[in-house]
Amino acid sequence: MSVLGIIKPLSLGSILGVAFSLSFSSMAYAQVSKEHKVKAAIIYNLARFSEWSLTPSTKEASSFSMCVMANDVMRDALATLKGKEISGRRVEIMPLLSHGANTSKCHILYVSGKALQNFDLQKLAENGVLTISDTENFLSAGGGITVLRTHNTLGFSINRTVMLKANIRPSSKILRLAKEVR
Repeated sequence: MSVLGIIKPLSLGSILGVAFSLSFSSMAYAQVSKEHKVKAAIIYNLARFSEWSLTPSTKEASSFSMCVMANDVMRDALATLKGKEISGRRVEIMPLLSHGANTSKCHILYVSGKALQNFDLQKLAENGVLTISDTENFLSAGGGITVLRTHNTLGFSINRTVMLKANIRPSSKILRLAKEVR
């Protein structure tokens, strides 16, 4: 059974609580894959429990586009979200293969590592794109949400100012569960 299959019937607090309480020690490949799937589940539920005011370019879309510029493991983990629903639209995963890729149809942009420097995070927020990463200092760089493992626990932090600039309002439950809210 998939991580998402287990998580779906639970409440938001339970969903994120389960995800945060998972421990990861001396990680082998299979465990890294599990960690990335849990990160994907956290991202899905953060998006699902937020209120989205869609921009003109994303309002006309029939699907909810999650653009991804990340390593294969994270891209594959996020691909498990395909077909799930956010704001009444089916999630589509759009891998970005080049740094100059068009992000105008993205609702979410997940970016990690060195690729981060190729995006204007402020402009993305102004265009209604929620930016998410698993990179240290992502919020300080102008990102919206970071999902990180600290010691043996997964958690997330939110830059609420950036999210509001993108016309996305996280629920009060999400804000209470965040490790940090800016």
